Amino acid sequence: GRIDAELGDSHRLSATAFWNEESVRLSLDEPTVALGPPSSPQDASWGNQALTVAYRGTLGEVTLDAGASASGYRADLPLLPRTASDSTATPEGLLASAETERLRLTVDASAPFGDHRVRFGGSVDQVTTRYAARRFGAPEAARDDLREASCLVAAAYVDGVLPLAPGLDFRVGTRLDAFSTESRLRAAPRVAVLWSLSSEAIL
Repeated sequence: GRIDAELGDSHRLSATAFWNEESVRLSLDEPTVALGPPSSPQDASWGNQALTVAYRGTLGEVTLDAGASASGYRADLPLLPRTASDSTATPEGLLASAETERLRLTVDASAPFGDHRVRFGGSVDQVTTRYAARRFGAPEAARDDLREASCLVAAAYVDGVLPLAPGLDFRVGTRLDAFSTESRLRAAPRVAVLWSLSSEAIL
């Protein structure tokens, strides 16, 4: 689903939402399945969710783009054990699961600076990943070997735009990144040459 709203001549808001669930029936060995408990899952399943909100507008001579997005992915895969040698034994299969969540915030702006133009902005990304396994028939809370990892990345940049010729611009600047897994900032140069092929295309 998507919606676009014009909030006046110089302000635009848009939002997009996405959701899906999929699964596939596995071709499992029937004798092995018969040995398992009735609650043994037979499908591998996965799904995605995403929500994005974006704003674009002008405040005086400043052009502003801002966005926020959240997304998630999860998957479940049943792992059946080898066929038990003893037909009276109940094999303990596992249901492996994994999920990833991401949150992203961005701001990009540009403003005149003398005869030139300056661009600046920043972003924040939060990513969390979890994976685990549980035995067939066990409750959802009884997951074995649950693992979780997360990272936060914050960035800021500033660029100056210098016109070289009609339709040809040179952009140079720097970017700073901070990672939650590191104690120091990382800096990198940013350089670009932009060639306006038409009013709607830039190389």
